[in-house]
Amino acid sequence: MGLSMGGFAVFDLLARFPKRFAAAAPIAGGGNPLLAPLYSSTANLWIFHGAKDDVVPAALSRQMNEALLKLEANVRYTEYPDVKHESWNNAFAEEKLLPWIFANRLFSKGRYKRALFGKVQKDTYPYSSKNGVVLELDVYRPQGDAAKNRTVPALRARGRLFRRAPRRLPPGGVCRKVGRMGFVVASMSYRLTMKGQSFGCDQPAANKISTFQAAVQDIREATVYLLDNKDKLGINPEQLVLVRQQRRRRGRRPRRLLAG
Repeated sequence: MGLSMGGFAVFDLLARFPKRFAAAAPIAGGGNPLLAPLYSSTANLWIFHGAKDDVVPAALSRQMNEALLKLEANVRYTEYPDVKHESWNNAFAEEKLLPWIFANRLFSKGRYKRALFGKVQKDTYPYSSKNGVVLELDVYRPQGDAAKNRTVPALRARGRLFRRAPRRLPPGGVCRKVGRMGFVVASMSYRLTMKGQSFGCDQPAANKISTFQAAVQDIREATVYLLDNKDKLGINPEQLVLVRQQRRRRGRRPRRLLAG
């Protein structure tokens, strides 16, 4: 954090040591927009300025914010309309400032490897409709994460061979656990073509093949939805992973099926 000339120092230090700082709060300062690409993908910024600053023009903070937004950096900007140069008094009064600072981690040192985010938001989207049945995706994303082009494990929820498909997992489930690591997780529902039936050896092969074909179609349509909405969801269309979660049975080692 830095105030006035220290605000300029914050931007300068980020440019000189882009991999050292996880979060920064320049107040009543400014920087060089041409250097923003050096740290736009690593640091998280919250910029503060007073609109009536008669020492350091607020335009200097505005142009840094605009430059970082164009680079899709994780940046937020707060400008106080009737405040002059001493905008740090207002910034320090922000109840969310310190919790925000200490909630950030260096993405280059842990994204996809450990939990970086405290909360995960879940949104539900319909991706297809079959015979009057709406098929949906539960999309889990790290709350407060503005990163783009994130990896998406498309998690196909556990079920009992197309007879039951509870895609909504409990709060401590794998979707939220993986989401806190920086992934976007899409848990899909699919057609229950074997609902109320056996899927054992007594089921004709033709019915099983038909069931598999329907499942492939559902997965394909869910994938198309993710690709069509890549910008809204902030995902990398070239980094989709399809996962089938196998339910663990007592006394047996879990089997994991993963296809990339």
